[in-house]
Amino acid sequence: MPKRRMKGKKNMRASMARAKKRESERRIREWEEKASALEEEERDRRRALEGIAQREAVNHPSHYNQGNIEVIDAIEDWGLDFNAGNVVKYVARHQHKTEPLEDLKKARWYLDRIIKGMENGSN
Repeated sequence: MPKRRMKGKKNMRASMARAKKRESERRIREWEEKASALEEEERDRRRALEGIAQREAVNHPSHYNQGNIEVIDAIEDWGLDFNAGNVVKYVARHQHKTEPLEDLKKARWYLDRIIKGMENGSN
């Protein structure tokens, strides 16, 4: 085989190898872009779920929903004032808290306020 032909085949093989390499690199970039987009979507989903969880923690914490009704619904239904409502709230929720005695002391503080008000004739 003449040298010229051999050189042409080598050049063709080298050219094909470079083309394959470029195609592989293009595919890698494409996959990296898709992976990056998926990661961003996943971060957005997590942020959205965290936002929902935070709103739930504010509006309906787990210690608010230990029975069939929320304490606030009972307080409003019974027409309790602020102090009496807090007594009911702290007593009802104390057993679901990490520091139950603290909530019972808070309930006692509000109850003592109600009692003092009644003794002084202001209620």
